Amino acid sequence: MDNKKLSDNLKSLSKNKGFINALIFLLVVLFIWLVLTSFNKVNFSNNNNGNDGSNTNGASEVDAALSTESNVSLSYEQAQKEELEEILSKIEGVGKVSVMIRFESGEVKVPAVDSSNQISKTVEDDGNGGTRTTEQESQGDTVVMSSNGSSSNPFITKTYNPAVTGVIITAEGATSSKVKYEIQLAVSKLYDIGLDKVNVYPSTN
Repeated sequence: MDNKKLSDNLKSLSKNKGFINALIFLLVVLFIWLVLTSFNKVNFSNNNNGNDGSNTNGASEVDAALSTESNVSLSYEQAQKEELEEILSKIEGVGKVSVMIRFESGEVKVPAVDSSNQISKTVEDDGNGGTRTTEQESQGDTVVMSSNGSSSNPFITKTYNPAVTGVIITAEGATSSKVKYEIQLAVSKLYDIGLDKVNVYPSTN
C-alpha cells in the first residue's frame, strides 16, 4: 500500500508543472553556486601564490643587500687585523702576535648631492607712481641617483671606513717593556689613537 501511495504521489507531482519548474530553477541555482565557489577558490589560491612570490623576492633582495654591506665591513676589519699582525711580527723582538681591533661603527657612504639656487624677482607698482621690487631666493639639495636595471641607488662619491677606537695585542716579546712600548707607539701612530687605547700583553707559550 505504501509503495502504491508513493508511486501515485510521484505521478501527481510529475504532472504538476509548477513543481517541475521550481525543481529546475533550484538545480540551476545550485549549479551556478558550485561554479562560483570553485572560481573563487582558484582566484584565492593564485593570489596567495603571487603574494608569496613577491614577498619572497622582496625579502631576498633586502637580505642580499644587507649581506653585501655586512661582508664589505667584515672584510675590511679582517684585512686590518691581518695586516697589523703581519707588520708587528716584523718588528725586532716582537715575535708571534695576535691582534683584536675595536671599531667605532660601520663604514659611512657619502652620496652625490645636486644643489640648486633659484632667485625670483617681482616688480610691482606701489600706487604712487613708483615701483617696488621683491626678490625671493630658494635653495634645495637633491641626492643624485644611479640606475642599475630595475633598481636605483644613491650615487656614492666617498666611502669612509670605520674608525679604530682600541686595539688589544698579545706578543711573545711583550715581556720586554721596550718592545711593548714600540708596539704601542707604532699602533698609536698608525690609527691616530692615544697610547692608552693600545693594550699590549705578553702571550703565553
